[in-house]
Amino acid sequence: MLYNLSEMKKIFYPVIIVTLLICLPEKAYCQQQSASSVSKPQAGVKLYDPSLDGMKQIKEAVSAAKSAGKHVLIQYGGNWCGWCIKFDAFCKADTAIT
Repeated sequence: MLYNLSEMKKIFYPVIIVTLLICLPEKAYCQQQSASSVSKPQAGVKLYDPSLDGMKQIKEAVSAAKSAGKHVLIQYGGNWCGWCIKFDAFCKADTAIT
């Protein structure tokens, strides 16, 4: 069954409006919560050492994980990055992944 354009508009526009009314306030709330909960970089925090050889560390971690029958989670970021600091704290707090 084919609809003409005016019938499609009668169906399409209310669906879009209801979807926007439901989704946009939730999205705004989530963004507000995320922005307020991000860790601010602290002066002097040095989680990541740029002088280290990352590829060497990855190879060592992969070989150790292979012999132990485990997986490797590669964490990277910057000392200036608030989200990276928050993720580091999350990883250290969860004993199942450390």
